[in-house]
Amino acid sequence: MSREKRVTIRLVSPQSEEDWGQARQLIEEYAASLDLDLSFQHLAHELAHLASQYSPPAGAFLLAEKSGVYVGCVGVRQFSAGVGEIKRLYASPAMRGQGAGRLLVEGIVTAARQLGYRSLLLDTLPSMAAAHALYLSLGFKPVSPYRFNPVPGAAFLELQLQ
Repeated sequence: MSREKRVTIRLVSPQSEEDWGQARQLIEEYAASLDLDLSFQHLAHELAHLASQYSPPAGAFLLAEKSGVYVGCVGVRQFSAGVGEIKRLYASPAMRGQGAGRLLVEGIVTAARQLGYRSLLLDTLPSMAAAHALYLSLGFKPVSPYRFNPVPGAAFLELQLQ
């Protein structure tokens, strides 16, 4: 009787320029998958400054790693005093439905708590129904738009941490 070996997903924080390069590549895959111009979010600037925007003391970034390959990512950065913003949740298509997204969101919420944030904000697109359902299952609640998003039906969510 043979048993399939279960490979686990682990979360890691980028530690090197190579890791940040992998983070950039995943965000670029994410952006390409949307078929949407993200210039309204200043994506080019964000990609050029990933480490400074998503590193302590005000940010964190997590990469999902499986069998030595980065397969997903998520970040949190400061939005305002005591408030963080979750950005760039992405799981590669092969990883969807395997719990990578939930693991990433739970990990970044933990990181946000460790950074001292009182609440987290995020926006998500109507095409991201699975992500929206995931956020709601983790306790995020609808909130009024907190930033500009020109996409009709974009959802804005918040999670109270304290």
